[in-house]
Amino acid sequence: GSVPEEPLAIGVGLTVAVIAGAYLAGFRAGLSRSRAAVVPVGLLSGVMNGLMTFSGPPVIILLTERGAGRDEFRAGLAFYFLGLNLLTVPMLASAGLLDVAVLAATAELLPAAAAGAILGSALSGRIPQDAFRRAVLVLLAILGLSAAARAAF
Repeated sequence: GSVPEEPLAIGVGLTVAVIAGAYLAGFRAGLSRSRAAVVPVGLLSGVMNGLMTFSGPPVIILLTERGAGRDEFRAGLAFYFLGLNLLTVPMLASAGLLDVAVLAATAELLPAAAAGAILGSALSGRIPQDAFRRAVLVLLAILGLSAAARAAF
């Protein structure tokens, strides 16, 4: 059988939102620089990527837990996604999921995404570290709630 998509997305989305909210409220899991967390976080992120292309939350939480500074956070996440996508894109292609429509829609988004990345990089140095951390967690909570709402409705 297959995994029911809607309940899974609702559960993952709500879990992400609750965890982000807990971190906003000051929760810490005590992972700090523990290497023991890397394997389960990587596995969870990879599974979430394979199931729903929603791989970021575990890595974002790990970087938050470790107290990564704004620049370390941005660089670490960008490099992580690059590595993950170098593996994921060929898997999607071999499964026949990258058709002309997907490629055209992606190509249409890229110029605006590039402009946004340039603007975001220019603005990032102006955001205090604590405000950056809060913004990341608020956006993570919104993404989680959005994923759950999309699946539910």
